[in-house]
Amino acid sequence: MRRLLQQLAAEPGQTWQERWEAAGLNRPGRAVADLADGDPKWRSRLTRAAGIAFAMRMIQPTEDAFRATHPPQYTEKFLALSRDPLLEEFRTRLQRRPVSADGRKSAIRHLCRAMTVYGIALADLTPGALVHYANAHPGCGIAAAWPPLPNMGVLPAWVSQTLQDARIRGRQSADDLVDRHQLRNREIRDLLVDYIRRRAVEVDCGTLDNLVRNLVRYFWKIVEEINPDQADLRLSEGIVQTWKERLLVRQDGKPRQHIDGPFLAVRAFYLDPQTWSAAEPERWGRWVAPRPNRDADLRWFHIRRRRLQERCAVRSKGSTSP
Repeated sequence: MRRLLQQLAAEPGQTWQERWEAAGLNRPGRAVADLADGDPKWRSRLTRAAGIAFAMRMIQPTEDAFRATHPPQYTEKFLALSRDPLLEEFRTRLQRRPVSADGRKSAIRHLCRAMTVYGIALADLTPGALVHYANAHPGCGIAAAWPPLPNMGVLPAWVSQTLQDARIRGRQSADDLVDRHQLRNREIRDLLVDYIRRRAVEVDCGTLDNLVRNLVRYFWKIVEEINPDQADLRLSEGIVQTWKERLLVRQDGKPRQHIDGPFLAVRAFYLDPQTWSAAEPERWGRWVAPRPNRDADLRWFHIRRRRLQERCAVRSKGSTSP
């Protein structure tokens, strides 16, 4: 791990993710083992180190990068390092289902892989992300992971009972995806639908589902809960600060593991209308507003999340003490 990080440290960037990408390791045709300069021992060691970095969420590989790395015993490392009670509950529920031992192993392996390449925790998994992964990996066995998830509240209650049924239903419209969150302000709702519809031509189904979750569920829905009368994108400092604090905590009270997605989605949501308004001022001009997050906020998010994790760990330790 030290050798891997030393080599990445020579690349430009502020985070290990940025340095990994600067080294070209998220591009097709590149593998972390190439950094070993042909030494078989170091090829193996760097591959194992990269797998641990993936499982620790230091680095989010693309599907090509994960496939090229092919880290050994990745599922075991991911489960051990995630320490996610929700994931343990999923494994328990899957154990009770009429699925073969090999089927269960395959479902868990591909679920861990999907969470890794999409950069999400189990609590943030969406139907679209699972369908997209299944479409990209025909016959991988992840379909067996679907049935327990709605009963756990991970997938919404309205989803199909099986992944196969969900694939038959196909891709939902931007209107349907946004309206499931029941926003109060109709103009903001229409803005989000138009924005998501425009971005939809650039992304796949799983990415679109993530975009809706990040912008609607993790941003504007929270804004409306803070201030039900908010009618434009110009947010007061008090609302912005409360949103940031709320974003750090999941519905079950635990620290949110991945806040980069919502942060970057909101950043783009404010920057894109500035660009688009030059050609379409009548549609996007009125929505140009100062963005509620700055690049420095991402570091603030990570510091605050670490403190929350430390407090939760202290409480957990105290509750199990004799």
